[in-house]
Amino acid sequence: AYFYGLEYDASIVEYDMDNDICLLEIESEFAYKLKKIKIADNKPQLGEQVYSLSAPLGIASNYTRLQFDGAWAGCDDELTGLPFCYFTIPAAPGSSGSGVFNKEGELVSIISIAMSGFDEISAGPRQYFIKEILKNNQ
Repeated sequence: AYFYGLEYDASIVEYDMDNDICLLEIESEFAYKLKKIKIADNKPQLGEQVYSLSAPLGIASNYTRLQFDGAWAGCDDELTGLPFCYFTIPAAPGSSGSGVFNKEGELVSIISIAMSGFDEISAGPRQYFIKEILKNNQ
């Protein structure tokens, strides 16, 4: 795993290939104290504003935080054949794995893919599947 230009060893704790989720455990000499993120109990309403912090194309530093926002566009398994939800948040390589949050700061998805041919549509798994993988590893 890479974090601010440094490489760290990571172990795969669990993964869910169908929903493109992987839970990693990273060892670091810094012993960061991390705040636990709450996962939303309900998906946002259509059109509700959602947010993401990411590092598209590796753009990240101690002095740079790229914040993106967009609208929740809903969930439709039949649209792509994947159990994903969609949002109008711009995404590029490096955005994958970034959390998508509602206005209360609760996690509602994780950016998994950017829709080819669209500049500002991305998709990720439903929060239910994120909760399941975390529940199995507490």
